[in-house]
Amino acid sequence: MKKKPIILMTTSNVYSAQLGPITGDTEIVYSDKATADVLIRAGGLPLYLPSIVSLSPHELEQYLMLSDGVLITGADSSVNPIYYGEAPLQLEKTARVDDERDRIDMALIRLAYEKKMPVLGICKGMQIINVALGGTLYQDVNTQHPHSVNHTVSKTNRANFTHLITTEKGSLAEEVFGKGEIYVNGGHQQAIKELAPGLKCAANSRDGIVEIYEGRQYPFLLGAQFHPELRSFDPAFFNLFERFIQASAKN
Repeated sequence: MKKKPIILMTTSNVYSAQLGPITGDTEIVYSDKATADVLIRAGGLPLYLPSIVSLSPHELEQYLMLSDGVLITGADSSVNPIYYGEAPLQLEKTARVDDERDRIDMALIRLAYEKKMPVLGICKGMQIINVALGGTLYQDVNTQHPHSVNHTVSKTNRANFTHLITTEKGSLAEEVFGKGEIYVNGGHQQAIKELAPGLKCAANSRDGIVEIYEGRQYPFLLGAQFHPELRSFDPAFFNLFERFIQASAKN
């Protein structure tokens, strides 16, 4: 039987007294079901990494030794701006931070990047890859980026399209999603401000915000600011995960 690629998936932390009656605990590590599902359907097997800072660099190395690719998932938290050298702004809408996850994610990303492992980042995952590799973010794209499109549109379903993006000619994004303009299901408060030196824009929205990037001289590294896992019923979006799994199978 052919071995399926093992994909190391990051997790998030949440604490709430309301969780007690539901889960039996008030502090849990979690990850979304849709991403795991699409990885399995695309031919991979997810392995969850707990976002616990007691994990040492050596233990993270062991997780990577077990894995063929790394997926940095989305989350309902913002990358803490202290990690890209800024103080938190006073905003009307301020997402919570998850320092344990941020610290584990950045350590994991840097180790995987050194090893040239296939890496895929989704929404917050895209943002923290950029920060881990030396880039910065807008803390609130709608207020900090003049004349931006609305990147936080309310949706009846998270799979709903929200705005157009344009893929760069010759990019991996163009290979996966097609040429020119495509609709995506965005929804994010933060966004890329300055790309890390090892990354290049592969698609942006009409206001110039980076919606997809890829690695420079890197076998497979891609970040998507939207949620392709929620549109995996769409062949183009599912194709992204198939390409990621194919790259991981070669690792």
